[in-house]
Amino acid sequence: MGGPSVLAWFGALAGFAAPLTLGVYVVWGGRRRNGYDSWRDNMTTLGDGTDHVAGAFVPVNVAVAVLLGVFAAAVAAELPLRWLWIALVIAAVGSVVIGLTACDRYCSRPGCAGTASRRMRILHGAAALVNAVGIVLIPITASWLLRSDDESDRYKPLRWFGYPMSVVALVIAILFAIAAWKNRHARRDAALEAARAGLLERLLWILGYGWVVTAAASLLSDGTVLPSVLLGVWLIVSLAAVLRRPSPAFDPDDCQPNTLIGYGGATHGLLLVRRIVKPDEFIDRLENALAGDLALLRGGRRAQGEPFAMTIGFSKHGLTALGVPYRWNAKFVEDAFGKGMSSRAEVLGDTGNSEPERWAPGWRRTEDLHVALWIIARGEDALEDARARAIDEFASTTTRVVEVETERLPGAVEHFGFVDGLGDPWIDRVPRTSEKKEPDRKDDRRGGGALNRRGKWRRIALGEFVLAHVDETGDVFPVPDPPEVFAGGTFMVVRQLEQNVTAFNQFSGGRWGEYLVGRKDNGTPLAAPDPKTAVPDKEFRYGEDPEGMYCPRGAHIRRANPRDSAGFRTTQTARRRLIRRGMTYVEGGDAPDRGRGLLFVAYNARIAEQFEFVQSQWLNTGTVLGLGSDPDVIAGSWPEKERRTVTLIDRATGRVEVRAAPRLVRVRGGEYFFVPSLSGLRALVRLSRQPA
Repeated sequence: MGGPSVLAWFGALAGFAAPLTLGVYVVWGGRRRNGYDSWRDNMTTLGDGTDHVAGAFVPVNVAVAVLLGVFAAAVAAELPLRWLWIALVIAAVGSVVIGLTACDRYCSRPGCAGTASRRMRILHGAAALVNAVGIVLIPITASWLLRSDDESDRYKPLRWFGYPMSVVALVIAILFAIAAWKNRHARRDAALEAARAGLLERLLWILGYGWVVTAAASLLSDGTVLPSVLLGVWLIVSLAAVLRRPSPAFDPDDCQPNTLIGYGGATHGLLLVRRIVKPDEFIDRLENALAGDLALLRGGRRAQGEPFAMTIGFSKHGLTALGVPYRWNAKFVEDAFGKGMSSRAEVLGDTGNSEPERWAPGWRRTEDLHVALWIIARGEDALEDARARAIDEFASTTTRVVEVETERLPGAVEHFGFVDGLGDPWIDRVPRTSEKKEPDRKDDRRGGGALNRRGKWRRIALGEFVLAHVDETGDVFPVPDPPEVFAGGTFMVVRQLEQNVTAFNQFSGGRWGEYLVGRKDNGTPLAAPDPKTAVPDKEFRYGEDPEGMYCPRGAHIRRANPRDSAGFRTTQTARRRLIRRGMTYVEGGDAPDRGRGLLFVAYNARIAEQFEFVQSQWLNTGTVLGLGSDPDVIAGSWPEKERRTVTLIDRATGRVEVRAAPRLVRVRGGEYFFVPSLSGLRALVRLSRQPA
């Protein structure tokens, strides 16, 4: 008996090259697309876009189709199994159709920006369904037709693997259909449901290409060794790439207090920023603060019953001082945390009196801003107790750099006279402070979420605020090293903002203040469903007020969170949300234009794409929002001596242009810190004690 024919060799090589081509593309594209995670996404995700990864999607699928066609021709000539080569031809055609229709949210058709039409999405889904059905039918057909009809050694691999693979493929197909149905008809966008569907779809493709590898090996061998070895290698390598560990289980009580879960009833606060001078002793003190019934650091809801709560965060310099090897892994997103806030002054618009060289003395020594202790308390006595405990724990191992004491003003207003702290996001899997379970659909924070396609409020994905969890895109943002420290934590933005109350009162002219802020002084948004209500309503939208007749487009709260206006999808605005935990401060006497302001504290998972984006793109300039170069009068920046014109619309008088006074808010200092979970703090303790 002669060896394999030339056609058999070409067919076998084509059969091996098809899954190899696809696999290399997925690995390459996944690395270029930082958020791509093979556990969660189907391959179509790589084709949905206009970048170079999406640009390669069509030629890769066409190449795979050609290879499958060559392989089908060899199978038809060498293996008289009509059902097999017909299935391969269908798969080849389906691959081309899938490649040409893999558009959804980020491209209208290959290479063109926009949103795909419903017809294209249906065509893509139909092609994928046909291929998926073929993947299930191939092993089932093989197990039926080859069960005993032919004892040839060439068919033994196909027959032996037919029974188990047919059962596995059928079970996966059923589970995939269930997961896809749940995701399609979910009452809210469920990222984890999409994750399960993506995983099951990938497992189906692995089984399908496993049969391609087995059949290709059967063209070259009359035995079972080569097909078995190649199939085993394929399954091991592909499953290792797909069966990654999913997002870790989320425990709200593992988060530090007053981060995801607000600490209710706080009236006073204290920010202590210190330099670590005795790293070994500091780690011992940190471990002591985490241990025992009298632990200074309590997580999540456990802190609610205490008179005070403390949050601890570390800068990049602080991690270095403790010997923790930090590395940023998101190559195409700015490492704002690693660079520090002062080096980002140009991006943030911190110029003139707000430039870092003019910050308060302690904030200027950025290399000394190692650790931040943010303490809030219910009452002045509780704050003094917390101050004494914190200093007792850490004073001997650190030196004081910055200290800012805060106090909530009567009525929870800020110094401009408006109720503050009403925009807390509605986050998936994060309960209320008083709950032991997830909030229901009637949660009073639902207006702080995002709108789904049916116009109903839904929670924002946890990954927008906590590292190592699924975000609004269904992806997981790359976690910095060391992952055991960063997973489950969040980045804290701290800015000391001095407010010029006299200038605001002169500029706003009484009633114009509401238009500049976007709320009445009692907190009621101007765009609320019932403007006469005295109760702050979070379930308001701007999409029905595109011209800003009720709430001006340039109002502060509308710029900071455009919701469904200005052409933004709520998913895009949801990706820019921040958890705000700041408080007002007063220092240096009672002068209304000096020494008073807001200690801005906010949490997010991607500083450059969340806090910095909002500040630079929505507050400092109005270009994206259709407002030209108009800055946000409340929190935007412009040259100190330049007077800006701000355009407002009044329902009674029509269009009004107001000449802006000097900047109303001056930056006195700030820094980026990372706040680990309690588990992350314990990992930090372990790592800092290991030899370098």
